[in-house]
Amino acid sequence: TCALPIWITSHYFDHGYINVKVDTPDAEISPDRKYIYITIRIEEGEQYSIGKVGFSGDLIEAEEEISQRVSIEEGEVFNRTQLGQDLLKLKTRYEDDGYAYANITPLTAIDAEKRTIDVTFDVQKGERVYYERINVVGNSKTRDKVVRRELRIYEGELTSASRRELSRRNVNALGYFETVEIKTRRGSADNLQIVDIEIKEKATGTFQIGAGFSSAENFIATAQIAQDNFLGRGQSVALSAQISSLRQLFQLRFNEPYFFDTRWRFGFNAFNTETNLRSFNRSSSGGALTLGHPIGDYFQVALTYNLEFVRSRGSTGIIAQIGKTHV
Repeated sequence: TCALPIWITSHYFDHGYINVKVDTPDAEISPDRKYIYITIRIEEGEQYSIGKVGFSGDLIEAEEEISQRVSIEEGEVFNRTQLGQDLLKLKTRYEDDGYAYANITPLTAIDAEKRTIDVTFDVQKGERVYYERINVVGNSKTRDKVVRRELRIYEGELTSASRRELSRRNVNALGYFETVEIKTRRGSADNLQIVDIEIKEKATGTFQIGAGFSSAENFIATAQIAQDNFLGRGQSVALSAQISSLRQLFQLRFNEPYFFDTRWRFGFNAFNTETNLRSFNRSSSGGALTLGHPIGDYFQVALTYNLEFVRSRGSTGIIAQIGKTHV
């Protein structure tokens, strides 16, 4: 019950009731002692709307442009949460330009007669801040470069909140870590900043084994071992096998997302299979080579070359087939 007045007050603030009064809850036990009745007295007051929205101080854009970055508009019901979100947007915009410690204050002027609130975002941008050092913490197995190559922030460059968040998402998307947190602190000077990338590693290897039975192949056994962060290098390796009375299949897959420390991705898939039927035996071996390169941060183009050798023994003789290529 202690948190109820805070939650209720916040709810009313988000609907324009800036003078709401919420009393401390009163609790009363029913005569049969089965229930507790909680009474909260609320005095709403008048509902206020947004008046004029303006900007003052150190503006890095024209007022018409920077006004498009906030969502509050004149005539709307006042919403404190929305105002806080707009402050964060402006803070991010300034930090993306290097002003990591910009001070943005929403100055309000209340008109009780019109029941409006004029909001002026006052900006003191301060000086530009550069990344002094970027530390990776918590990677006991994963190599440092595996994390750093996913970053879009670099030592010596201006700070950027957007690129820092993109870096966090990229590292988290690797799938090697339970948590990824990026924290900042002041460096050796006021215009320098230190970034600590704190990660918590998780198990990335899997081992699966299974067995089954079918009327066609009788007993079937399967096994697979895979490692998504092989030797902490960010490579993925998987070996699988399937064996039955009619068929044997072995497959090896490998993927290197940064081939020779470039942005080229290299991978291969090798397989060998053999099928034994009454009229003939068929064996097949081959694989695929893949070479890809990212386009921007969200797309990738890849070229794959497939090569397969097929041999069949039986009444039809021996047949060999080579080669398929596709993008």
